[in-house]
Amino acid sequence: MNAVIKYLPRTATVAAVLAALAMFGSAVYELRQSRIELFHMLEEHSLSLANTIERSSANIVVATERLEQQISERLLNNANFVARLDSARIISPQELRTIAAANNVFRINIFDCNGGRVTSSPQRFQSESLAPRRTRPDPLRKRTTDDYRTEECAI
Repeated sequence: MNAVIKYLPRTATVAAVLAALAMFGSAVYELRQSRIELFHMLEEHSLSLANTIERSSANIVVATERLEQQISERLLNNANFVARLDSARIISPQELRTIAAANNVFRINIFDCNGGRVTSSPQRFQSESLAPRRTRPDPLRKRTTDDYRTEECAI
């Protein structure tokens, strides 16, 4: 009996150490699994967010293209209207100023066949940002010289 009492503290210590190692191993395993699951959830969330941003960007590009198309169509409609008035010879700087104000157009210029300005809708500049540019802007669309040519300039 004395031998059993002699080995009991060692056995209990070894059993406690083995139980502690098992608990520690289980905790490390659970922590690792939780970490893997958290990274998986973060990856899914980031992919979803990236997909949303990609779709939003595509929608913005399409909306911008449509807006630019509508603006260019509106400006071309205004140009056609002014060209018809010019061909009927009922246009004056005051009339151009009225048309520009009504259509929210900064300035309307009418040129002759040689490129000389015949008349325009004068504007007063309220700030330097509205001052005329020294370079010519790119055309809204590629067009021929016959698009807005009046009868007197026909080649």
